[in-house]
Amino acid sequence: LLNNEKISNQNYFITILTPIQKFSSGYENYINIPSDDIKLKNIFVIEDPKGQENEWNKNKYFLFVEDRQIKDDSSIHLDLNKAKELRPNPKNQDFLYFLDGQMISKKEYEESKRKNNIRSYFLTEAYAKELFEEYDVENGVIVSYRQ
Repeated sequence: LLNNEKISNQNYFITILTPIQKFSSGYENYINIPSDDIKLKNIFVIEDPKGQENEWNKNKYFLFVEDRQIKDDSSIHLDLNKAKELRPNPKNQDFLYFLDGQMISKKEYEESKRKNNIRSYFLTEAYAKELFEEYDVENGVIVSYRQ
């Protein structure tokens, strides 16, 4: 991992988002992900597991990693200076919601959130298109995964 002052001194772990599942490193900086789930562009999230319950992207930094960046030994160097914080436009709350790859209603999302058994991420249009290209994701999406 290459340095980014906001990130480098923290206990962050890495997550790769796919439409139906997320793959996390824990604190080992190692992710075991089936090769079928590696796409041309992959969404990596560098995240701190603490204090995320009430905000989608609190302490989360996103970056695209292209498959050509993955070396023959399956290692990858992430340039954390390219990692971005993604925030929804406060004027726009008309998102699509997904849970484990299935589109759900906002009401279903709120119910799952209340039960506290999901982890959610807000994705802007550019990131959302990589996971859900068949949907109109202009306003962004909330993608959630059961824990």
